[in-house]
Amino acid sequence: MAHPTDDSTFHYPLRVSNAVYALGGFVNSLPKPLANFPLIAETEGVAFLFKPFGMDQLYRLLACHRPILLRRPFGWGIEMFMTTFAARVAISPFVPFDTFYVDECTIDSGVGLHEDTILPLDFGGVNLSGVDVEADVAAALTGYVHRRCQQYAEHYAIRDILPIECFLASKSPAAQIISYTIVRPLTSGMMIDRTNSPIDCTSQGQSHCKQLPVILLIENFDAIQTSEAERVLNAFFHRLEDMVVTGHMKALILFSDMDDDENLRVPNLQHTVDVTHHPAFQTAVGCAERDVRDLDRALAKSFPEARGDIFQLLKYKNFSPVVFTDPEWDKELPPSHPLRAAKLRLSEGNRGVYPLEPVMEVLTEKYSLEQP
Repeated sequence: MAHPTDDSTFHYPLRVSNAVYALGGFVNSLPKPLANFPLIAETEGVAFLFKPFGMDQLYRLLACHRPILLRRPFGWGIEMFMTTFAARVAISPFVPFDTFYVDECTIDSGVGLHEDTILPLDFGGVNLSGVDVEADVAAALTGYVHRRCQQYAEHYAIRDILPIECFLASKSPAAQIISYTIVRPLTSGMMIDRTNSPIDCTSQGQSHCKQLPVILLIENFDAIQTSEAERVLNAFFHRLEDMVVTGHMKALILFSDMDDDENLRVPNLQHTVDVTHHPAFQTAVGCAERDVRDLDRALAKSFPEARGDIFQLLKYKNFSPVVFTDPEWDKELPPSHPLRAAKLRLSEGNRGVYPLEPVMEVLTEKYSLEQP
């Protein structure tokens, strides 16, 4: 991977200070905490922090055909990590990721760029107002998933999804909609049975269907915290896990800003690999010291009059780096476990990270920026 220098790439974000890029080649503002990658990349002067290590390890783990779960507390910036990862792997990229380079790049940083379609869901967006029975939860989830799959089909110029009524006979209508959406028939007509219900391609074999390279990202996967939702969500996630394990879906990635030590109602995930405390993902979310320093230096180029040591300012605000890595993460894992088989890079495992939003807050104060 080489850093771009020719004029043809000027409409892409340019390197300002090591891992910090920005459209226009200068930084005069910071991204909003929930800003998506395209918005950051297309806005002049907004800092983009390129952190390939965690994204590279996440992509490497996809080869194990297991769903993946990652948690970080609220305010750490897990949304920023996932929107950047989505931009890294999505076909028809807004910005090709081979235009980015930092010293921490490895051979993994060039693997899997822009090869997949992305189906993003956010269970925080499922409207459960007035829902008090299991059937209502199923209906709300099914309606939400159907709308999102229709948007996915429109975005990638795939034919329209069948009407929602065609899926209601399934044990998990929401999962059936996803199955139908991502596993497309080889024939030009829609595959339906005699009852006008879609054929389950995942049970018919790949000789009858063709598969799109789909990565399903579910933000706030554990946001639905009602007893009425338990069976609905278990059926939904059980089906999705099977689709990943059998190879009918390339990847399922679940992420959440709820702490894993809270008393949560969590779906029964039998095949999912939890990487929350794995050393390969220690620096994936948040800002390591080098990231804070890069952001500080990038802003200093635009605001040379600003004063104050950024780490002293963070300390004054009582913000300290945190290590999420469990030092005994592999103690009871068999040799065949995906976290062993993937041979992930562990060099970042003991490097502390600051939460993203407080770092942005302190930088905003130091450089008198507009509030993001």
